[in-house]
Order: sequence, then structure tokens, then C-alpha cells
Amino acid sequence: MKKVIFNIMFFGLLTFLLACEGIVGGNGHVYDSKTKLPLKGVKVVLQLDDNIADSCYSDEQGFFTGSRFVGCVPSCPDARIVLTKDGFDTLAIDFNKYREKNNYNSVSKDSLILNLTPNK
Repeated sequence: MKKVIFNIMFFGLLTFLLACEGIVGGNGHVYDSKTKLPLKGVKVVLQLDDNIADSCYSDEQGFFTGSRFVGCVPSCPDARIVLTKDGFDTLAIDFNKYREKNNYNSVSKDSLILNLTPNK
């Protein structure tokens, strides 16, 4: 009987912990705010709780992707992306604020559409 109770508790806890994981981050396209053309070579850094979790560069179409599978116990980490490119202002996006303002959902594969402003 003790073994049955232990197994039920163990698998219940395991299910709870696995259910509290998720994907943080996303993908998108980055454009020049003036010309509206895609920007190649934009450095995109995904930060989780102010630590670098992933980084990449946008391709010829301005496409980038940066995400991590994370544990959300007791809560999901704060996530943001920082986009940098010479000749442009740095852009930092806080996912929690962006999601609320733009109805963004990384789980349904919504794509971020971001614009960098030339600084010259």
C-alpha cells in the first residue's frame, strides 16, 4: 500500500512540475523604420532574468528566432530581447509588456514585427 501511495504522489508531483514548463521567446522580422526594408545582421539576444540565454543574427529577410524551454516553477523567468546593429538605435523588448500590449502569443507561433530606427 505504501508503494502505491508513493507512486501516486511521485507521478503527481512529476506531472505538476512538467506542466509548469514552457517556451519563452519567439521569432520575428526586423525592419529599417525609415525604408521599411528587412535588416540583415541584427544581433538578437534573448535574456532570461537578465542573463543571456540565446543569441542569433537576422538573415537576409530580417528573420530571427530566439527561444528557450524553461521551467516556470515557482514562476516563469522575466524574458526580453535586445536588438543591436551599427547605425541603429538599440531596441529592447520586454516580453511580458509586449505580450499585453500587442496580444502576442509565442505558443501559437505569432511572429514579432520590429523596426529599428537609424541613429544617423
